[in-house]
Amino acid sequence: MGNNTVQIIDEVDNSDTLYEDILVPTYGVENADQMLINTKFLRANILNAIKTFADKEKTIFIKEFIKDPIMIYATDNHYDYESANILTTDMVVIPEAIDIETIETQNNKLIKQFPLMIEGLNNKSITKVDWDEYLDTLYNSELEIHKIVIEDAVDILKKWNNTDNTDQKEMIKSYNSEFNISYNKDTFWQEPLDLISKNYWKKLSFVLTINDYDLYDDNNQDYLNVIAEKYFNSGYFDEIVIKINYFYWFDNFQKIIDWTQHNLRSALVSYRFNTIFSNNTKNRYYNDMEAEKFDDIQRKNTILEELEMFETRLPILVDKILINPQTYGFELEGGYFGKEGNIPNVSLESDKFKDYKDIICKILNMSPFSRPNDNIVRIFRDADDKKTFFCLKS
Repeated sequence: MGNNTVQIIDEVDNSDTLYEDILVPTYGVENADQMLINTKFLRANILNAIKTFADKEKTIFIKEFIKDPIMIYATDNHYDYESANILTTDMVVIPEAIDIETIETQNNKLIKQFPLMIEGLNNKSITKVDWDEYLDTLYNSELEIHKIVIEDAVDILKKWNNTDNTDQKEMIKSYNSEFNISYNKDTFWQEPLDLISKNYWKKLSFVLTINDYDLYDDNNQDYLNVIAEKYFNSGYFDEIVIKINYFYWFDNFQKIIDWTQHNLRSALVSYRFNTIFSNNTKNRYYNDMEAEKFDDIQRKNTILEELEMFETRLPILVDKILINPQTYGFELEGGYFGKEGNIPNVSLESDKFKDYKDIICKILNMSPFSRPNDNIVRIFRDADDKKTFFCLKS
């Protein structure tokens, strides 16, 4: 088999990349190099997980967020590998899209047009004007809007179920009465989402998101039952997105899989990941009780532990979701796939280079876009001296 040079890194230009736009302002020049290497490693593991799923199922549905550059594989024909056709963005998510001007502005930024999923229902203004008439406007516009998403459904239902908030209660009662639903203190807070999806399901697909920890908290059972039975099994929602916040669930994510399989009879299930390396800012466990199951205490992930998390724990999750025929795809929040940038100043003899070459070669070997004998070349220039580092995929 012949070889193919996947990338030549010579003169580094980090304009409009993750490195310049996010990492340097967030972590400073002194830490941005390490964060770039770590994030590239994280991304390679996520893409490898997506490919593992696609190889097994022969299909996958990928959504990305419009606030960040989407995967460059969707717009760059340089990636001519067989799997590149599958591992491209299928839909773009616009958060906080409660007015059409926001949607149009964001949509116009896209290099390539995609179907849209929008967070288009203002949960602080539940009215026929802001909900029904707004959806009519969107549906009749030239925008290609396919899905309406309601974020953090458990938290929203908890908030709406607060009868101490008189203004909110009256607002929801008023909305319900528009559709001849009389006030019931036990169920009034459930009705708006049921009503809007029932009235618009022929025009739009409705999506709810919940957090992984929502499923592990027994106090949420009543809200989860409403979501499963009223909105999905007896209602008009058709996709649920589970946001993965913690990778150290002692049961290896089994409760997540069990809930979707046992409680959602016909729903599509997607999983959302953050594709930006967090750098010691996220708790390792959801709470102290979960930490104790690992004979540990609640703490932040170290850098090495977070790298290990995506290398060792993500495949466990993928194996579990492959068992579930409801699995639809992944949502990726963070952007800049293919536009991460490169470390600008690294000496061939430095300790930094030793770490750099190890992880870059590891990324090349695990990348779903690389094949045996593919290689990466980095050129080092010092005055008139030129040296080349060469990494080959085994």
